[in-house]
Amino acid sequence: MVNAVSDLGMSCFSYSRGMFPMLEGLDLPWGYTSGSQATRIANKFIAEFHPAELDETEIMYVHAHGPGVLASKRPVPDLATLSTLSIRGTGITAQVVRSLGANPIGLSQGDTYEALRKGVVEGTLCPMETLKGWRQGEVIEHITTIPAIGYTTVMFVTMNKKTWARLPQDIREIILQANQEWQDKHGLAWDQADQEGLAFVTGLGRQCSNFPSEENAKVAEKLQPLLQNWADNLEKKGLPGHKALQFLQQEIVKP
Repeated sequence: MVNAVSDLGMSCFSYSRGMFPMLEGLDLPWGYTSGSQATRIANKFIAEFHPAELDETEIMYVHAHGPGVLASKRPVPDLATLSTLSIRGTGITAQVVRSLGANPIGLSQGDTYEALRKGVVEGTLCPMETLKGWRQGEVIEHITTIPAIGYTTVMFVTMNKKTWARLPQDIREIILQANQEWQDKHGLAWDQADQEGLAFVTGLGRQCSNFPSEENAKVAEKLQPLLQNWADNLEKKGLPGHKALQFLQQEIVKP
């Protein structure tokens, strides 16, 4: 995109590790409750902080999937049980798994179905929609919602800066208006996909449960260092990590 190989594109910030230090933090387990919420917070974060790491292209908008859940071969009623599992996780999710005392196994989504089927891993962290989209719901038995784990993956739609500059002003204004409309629609689309994923696993007879509040509190305590370390590392780079941490902690509790 920077070199104009294409004029417009979409990707994930997490695909370019280290290139987006502030925005990578949006993927952490803040406790997102929906794709709409994660999308709203991500766009508001960019509007608030205007990260310089975005300056090389013209960002249209960002969107984010719904909260990650734990899909497993057997029931996971508490943190003690979770910590005994081998769980598929990469990047942020691997950090989450490791922080909870479990064993992270790095696998692509394409390899996860067979790994679950063969028992190479006992569970996977994923948004609900993955259980239908990648049909992983066929090879697990239980889905556990652990609110404190509610991570996301933030994706961006962006345009080459020279391409953007060549557009007439009236066309740019139309695109900006469409961006505002479609960031909301994209968040809702992720929520709909999660609902379809839930219907899929329910139709297969899978068991869905919520982590007990006292166990969720234990998980939140274990994950807090991930959030603090991100903020502290930003400060070391001269970036407003502590303000970013406070902003996200405040936004996540808003209705």
